Amino acid sequence: MHSNNSWARGLMALFASLAMGLALAACPAEAAPFLYVTNYLDSTVSVIDTATNSVVGLPIPVGNEPQTLAVTPDGTKVYVANFGSANVSVIHTATNKDEDPASKSVVKTVPVGNFPYGVAITPDGTKV
Repeated sequence: MHSNNSWARGLMALFASLAMGLALAACPAEAAPFLYVTNYLDSTVSVIDTATNSVVGLPIPVGNEPQTLAVTPDGTKVYVANFGSANVSVIHTATNKDEDPASKSVVKTVPVGNFPYGVAITPDGTKV
């Protein structure tokens, strides 16, 4: 019976170690200072400074009816799935603190199939 308890404790320790390792691996190396929010009815994306919990500048115009977005692991680009215009907008994030909305404009618009609802980026950032 003693060996069964030891085996169970060892198994629990292994699971706890694996869970902790996975949780730490999922955390980014640096905390992202900005949050991006789609504004469906306005066809824009708002940028929020997470340190101050305040909106930065004016909303960024994107395609019609933006649904979801994804940020690259390095934080340099935001991809926005625009449900109403059948495309994905790419925003360069380097100038978030600039108050001029033109400096935070969409750098590329990629046509996709009708009604794109989601977008995802691989953990290494090589595929969207």
